[in-house]
Amino acid sequence: MSDTFVNPYNFISLPKDDDEDVKKFRKEYAEGVSEKKSLTGKLVCHLIPRTEIIIPDHEKKGKRKEYDTKKKKEVDYDEYPFMTISEQPMIPGSSIRGMIRSIYEILTYSCMFLNDEYNFSSCSSNVYMKSPLDLLPESLHKCKEKNSLCPACTLFGFVASEGKEALGSRIRFTDADYISKEAPEMKTILLPILSSPRTSALEFYLRSERYSYNADTVDEKGKPAVELSGRKVYWHHSEFNPDELKGEQNSELTSYMQYFKRVKEGEESKFEFEVYFDGISERELKQLYTALTFGENCANGSFCHKIGHGKPLGFGSVKVFVDKILTREFDIKSKKPYVIKEMNIDEEPLAISLPPELEKVADFKSEAVQGQKIDYPRLKKDGESYEWFSKNRLPSSNKYEYEYKSKLPKLPKKSEDSVAQFRDPDRAKRNREQENSNEKNKPNNQRDFSIGEQKKKNKDNSKNIGTNMGDF
Repeated sequence: MSDTFVNPYNFISLPKDDDEDVKKFRKEYAEGVSEKKSLTGKLVCHLIPRTEIIIPDHEKKGKRKEYDTKKKKEVDYDEYPFMTISEQPMIPGSSIRGMIRSIYEILTYSCMFLNDEYNFSSCSSNVYMKSPLDLLPESLHKCKEKNSLCPACTLFGFVASEGKEALGSRIRFTDADYISKEAPEMKTILLPILSSPRTSALEFYLRSERYSYNADTVDEKGKPAVELSGRKVYWHHSEFNPDELKGEQNSELTSYMQYFKRVKEGEESKFEFEVYFDGISERELKQLYTALTFGENCANGSFCHKIGHGKPLGFGSVKVFVDKILTREFDIKSKKPYVIKEMNIDEEPLAISLPPELEKVADFKSEAVQGQKIDYPRLKKDGESYEWFSKNRLPSSNKYEYEYKSKLPKLPKKSEDSVAQFRDPDRAKRNREQENSNEKNKPNNQRDFSIGEQKKKNKDNSKNIGTNMGDF
């Protein structure tokens, strides 16, 4: 059994109510609720595929006959074409909206929606009293009332569970149209088996200081000894090659899907979409901008999103950047009912920075997984993943608990450079040179000789995170 692997997904830790950064942000948000919300306009955005992407058109699902070597007969497979409009590939605005909202929720410590269909007892021989919702901090429960909404619900819209209250969204995402001159190349692939989330994999979906636990485990004081791992995010496969994927011939578990094949340079394959906003504040616009671009607004930036089908396999890595921001302003002096102005938001400081955990996963060429094969843990090459989970669980003194050989440790929460330094690549270098210069100018008895050593140690530790693949 291998002790090292790069799991396709990890988790962004949930915010702690007593964390100083969280308290500061929520205090500023509460104070800014009443700030002026007068901005109306649109962001013109470009989306560049960094890996192949799959956006299946379920309404055009078809059948494909293939000879099954195991059953020794022809069988029918489901086949899904890529979503198109006017025979050109497109990405629905609803898919982009969901992708951006998930990042916006992380950045703004917003509420977290949990699907009640998934619980810890699913696909498990044990029945647990607690559900994922029971372990979710109260401050992250789904918003219930219109007068006490989280930042994401305030901007993206809100509907109460009972349907008694609702608030319309103040932003709208258009579909992303293919705008490149190069003709799009589409290919079809038999996908390997993909299944629904398995929350019964407690060694991944729950965190605990213990190695023997279950969803109901409590400490000596009767408080939960486990917590939710956080918000699920997927690693980018920077060396992804769909031709290396081998789908298993099983008509009940696999299907054929058409994917958009990016050109080698990446930037030649380009989609364009727009985000309309109405009655939002400057702070909200900056936060939305950050959720779109990760704070680096350039086509060849490192921080990317994941979209569409097949994320665990490597599909769906895309870079989004804002081409321009146009605002509509009423001008009583003008003969026109309103005037259109272009904003230069890059000159303004960001309203929020990226959590280091998100930086690590969103980086398309993250050193943590660079050059490593990203796949679910297996006992042997081409083996089944469930075999690994079976071997990973040992009997415990408590018959309702397992002792886990391996768990999914937390992502690092410290980063040497802030997101602002990613927007200005030379800033980090200048800062270090300035620190070194200041240090050299100090008298010997005041000089801190540990600065260089500590930075080298931090850098080495950061590299070690990537080489010890058991951490992921």
